[in-house]
Amino acid sequence: ERGGVAMRAAALTHRAVDLALEAAASAVGGRSVAVAAVLSPLDEQGPSVSPLRTPTTRAIGEEHHEHALRLGSAGCHLIVVEAMPTLIESVAATSAARAAMPAVWTTIALRDRAHLRDGTPLDLAATVFTAAGARAILVEGPTQESRLGALDALGTIGLGVLLGARTSARGTEG
Repeated sequence: ERGGVAMRAAALTHRAVDLALEAAASAVGGRSVAVAAVLSPLDEQGPSVSPLRTPTTRAIGEEHHEHALRLGSAGCHLIVVEAMPTLIESVAATSAARAAMPAVWTTIALRDRAHLRDGTPLDLAATVFTAAGARAILVEGPTQESRLGALDALGTIGLGVLLGARTSARGTEG
């Protein structure tokens, strides 16, 4: 059964990327448009899930590696690693994405301007993600103040990667 699911996932991934590439090719005015793919948390409940329910480190790495390779072989231009429930899963997903392609952006979910949701210090996490292969760090936080504060802090540690912010897809804007 696992083989059938993997084959179906590969087919759906390739079809989705093909559609995105077709849309990008027909961009108005001949603009160059990149197609980004997303590596999401393994648990469908996303970053709010308890770290106690996170799969083993090996399983996390294998699952993200498998999906990142599908995305890379499908032809996307970059992979955005979504905010994950734990530092371990974020590092595993970032490393897997980097093994599939050079363009990797990792999203950090903030609790406040200096910590991830799981309590990890922001500067430590950003340094680890950069070492794992992230070429950009995106901060996602509960307020504009927390996002701007995090960007200011990251700007002072010289990571050598692009920095950006976004509002949470989960509607946590305050």
